[in-house]
Amino acid sequence: MRRFNVKQSLAISLSAIRLQLIAGSSNGRTQDFGSWYRGSNPCPAAILRQGYGVALLKMYYVYILYSSKSKNFYYGFTANITNRLNEHNSGLSKATAPFKPWKLVWYCAFETEKLAKDFEHYIKSGSGKAFAYRRLVNTALMKDVKRAEIGTS
Repeated sequence: MRRFNVKQSLAISLSAIRLQLIAGSSNGRTQDFGSWYRGSNPCPAAILRQGYGVALLKMYYVYILYSSKSKNFYYGFTANITNRLNEHNSGLSKATAPFKPWKLVWYCAFETEKLAKDFEHYIKSGSGKAFAYRRLVNTALMKDVKRAEIGTS
């Protein structure tokens, strides 16, 4: 099992955001846009901002769900986050069916399945839960509490 500390967890989150867009490249640096694209080849960050080439890689996700019914969190891993959330809310998962509805409060994308599974295993551990409560979940839930207070007043 791979162990993560806070710095590594944040570095993994940042590296998961980076996309390697070298496939189909003429210069080994960026995606080849073909004859329709005029101008210089943009850097990978610009390609990501503009939405080109996002579907080149298969991403794996670690996510945290919150049940408003039981006030519990559920940690999971998937390759398709929208389908997995729908499965949880429709009752197809035996572990989460009694506590639906579920709300997605945090997720992170990884380039490899192994990294995603390792990080999921980490956040299910004691120190990983402490990290998730302090750094990931608490901020997401506080935003919801503030929105609820603004909406009711």
